[in-house]
Amino acid sequence: MPMNHDMHDLFDRETWLLLAEIFEIYARGYRARGDERAASIAHRLAETTDHVPAQLMHQVQDLWKVTYPDGQSLAEVIGDEMMKSLAFGYSPDNATSFVLEFVRRGMGARAQ
Repeated sequence: MPMNHDMHDLFDRETWLLLAEIFEIYARGYRARGDERAASIAHRLAETTDHVPAQLMHQVQDLWKVTYPDGQSLAEVIGDEMMKSLAFGYSPDNATSFVLEFVRRGMGARAQ
C-alpha cells in the first residue's frame, strides 16, 4: 500500500512502519498458534496503519513517555492487553479505530 505522506506531517515514516510491524508480529504469533481469526484481524490492522492520522500518532508517542515505577511503559501495557484481546473477540475495523481506543485507554490511565 503506498504511503499517504499528507497524513505524516508530524513524524517521519518510521512511526507508521513500526506500528504496522507490531501488528504483523502479533499476526504471525496468532497464526503460529492456529488462531487464524486473530491473525487476520492483526494483519488487517497492519494493512490500514498508513491511514492513521498524524495527530493520533502524536498522542501515541506521548503515551510511550509515561512509565510505571517498575519502568514498564504505559503504552506497552495497554498495547499488549489490546493485542491479546484480539483472540477474545476484540475486532477493530482498522488501525485508526485501534489507535483511537489505545489513546482513550491511555488517557484514562494517565488521569488516575
